[in-house]
Amino acid sequence: MSYLMLAIDFNDASIRAVDYVGRMLDGRSAGRVLIAMVAKGLPSGSSALRALEGAVPEPELHGDADCSKELVSAQELIQRAAARLLGCGLEASQISSVILPDCGGVPQSLLDEAHSAGCDTLVVGRREDAHLHHLLLGSVSSSLIEKASGVTIWVVA
Repeated sequence: MSYLMLAIDFNDASIRAVDYVGRMLDGRSAGRVLIAMVAKGLPSGSSALRALEGAVPEPELHGDADCSKELVSAQELIQRAAARLLGCGLEASQISSVILPDCGGVPQSLLDEAHSAGCDTLVVGRREDAHLHHLLLGSVSSSLIEKASGVTIWVVA
């Protein structure tokens, strides 16, 4: 049984990746999907993240209130992605999710979680402007490919 991490964010490339994974698994496979999103600016150990996990009742600091808004948006995006996968025929039991703090950059956070969760494949969408973006700032998908060890990377165009 394959265990895919589906990395999403707030761009159209993520939707293409979600739809691709849905078509690949389409309810006939015993594969599982971990929908992962890195909340940029969310520090590890944030009370907002602990609140999401049920460890504290509410954010403690003003900065955490800002993180809470991002976490709510992330949860909504994850729910939309899960709904698309369910619409492709996957069962709810095949889908799980995680919101990750940005520890060491998005690619490293994703790779660390993929290894920790036991995922054999990490799926990301490639942005339309990825070539220009890579020249100017670097690319998450390029960085994942360079750093990946022990996990297969699928880049969905």
